[in-house]
Amino acid sequence: AVELANGQVEYIASLEAYQPALDAWAAAEEAVVDVSAAAVLRASKRAALAAHRYVVETGGVTLGAEEVLTDRESQALLTGAFVSITSGLIPDVEWKLKLGWMTVEAADIAVVAGAVAAHVRKTFAVERVVWEQIGLVADEDLPGFDVPAAWAAAWAAAG
Repeated sequence: AVELANGQVEYIASLEAYQPALDAWAAAEEAVVDVSAAAVLRASKRAALAAHRYVVETGGVTLGAEEVLTDRESQALLTGAFVSITSGLIPDVEWKLKLGWMTVEAADIAVVAGAVAAHVRKTFAVERVVWEQIGLVADEDLPGFDVPAAWAAAWAAAG
């Protein structure tokens, strides 16, 4: 019997309509989830890596003598400014930097957008390298795996 939201009771004469859901439930019950200390530590290292990548990604990028903001909002606004300027909707945009402003015109927007895009791309590429390294570390060596040191090495290698 199934009690409905309106308080009525509906009696089930056959489970045939529910069998696919029952089969999926049974399969999920049989699935084994690795909750070993090593699996938890590996997941923790990867979570720390993702957090580190986010901090670097959104921490800004130096373009000449200027520090360009790369937080997620700035990335989205820059994409919009790039489209607006390159499509001719506007001739320029006043762009807020970490410490000041600059007027970005059509000739400059690709440089600014390209620097931010390259920075963001590099952060994810480096995260992938270190993510894969974490996957290759032997369980017994996981406690000593230094995420910031691995990041720094991969960042330097990425150029």
